[in-house]
Amino acid sequence: MTRPRVVPVLLLDGEDLVVTRRFKPYRYAGDVQNSLRIFNEKEADEIIVLDITATSAARPPDPARISDWSSECFMPMTYGGGITTCRQAEAVLRAGVERVALTSAAADYALLAALARTCGSQSVVAGVDVQRGPGGRPEVMVERGRHRLGTDLIDHIRRLRDAGAGEILLHAIDRDGTLAGYDLDLLRSVVTVVDVPVMVLGGAGGVDDLRAALDSGAAAAAAGACFCLQGRHDAVLLTYPDEATITGMAR
Repeated sequence: MTRPRVVPVLLLDGEDLVVTRRFKPYRYAGDVQNSLRIFNEKEADEIIVLDITATSAARPPDPARISDWSSECFMPMTYGGGITTCRQAEAVLRAGVERVALTSAAADYALLAALARTCGSQSVVAGVDVQRGPGGRPEVMVERGRHRLGTDLIDHIRRLRDAGAGEILLHAIDRDGTLAGYDLDLLRSVVTVVDVPVMVLGGAGGVDDLRAALDSGAAAAAAGACFCLQGRHDAVLLTYPDEATITGMAR
């Protein structure tokens, strides 16, 4: 029986750790290094750190800062944000990160292919941000949802796979930070036709949503607000399911 992958996601807006809602900053959530320590203590199996404003600010990754984080992190870490070259990706991996993630830059399929050749497909995650358009049609968005890529969702994911992406991070913009549940129809429409592992993000509000994503074919259920906000006032409190809860999600 495969252990379910339940993955906390930490979002950076420059120096600040934030929770977003439909891709807009919603709540300050503290310090990255301290948050990593807490998820260590809660025995999370892996974690993702995304600098969500790095691309728009043309801010490259800072390997020294990432190395500080990885020294506190006793679980595999994926880092994304501002990576536009193989050299940058290699520097991030040398800083102690397990995998690198690209979203807007992943639309440069040649770059993605070069990363996969240089670093190995297992080290490359391709993010796909999706927003429902007219009639509910899923549209691939880039630059934190500001622009449409203009490419069919499934075609885009297949091209990412062919370029060498080891996993897809499928992020539903409309559900982001709402705690209203994943877009399971979107997830199923992808996993039933694309033969690459898909991690789903956006909308988880609790254990039932995490389980529903895994039951719907996700290789991993990722969440941000679900693990950072608690109560009707959305107080910042980092949580993570205990071992019995996670093993109980096994398919």
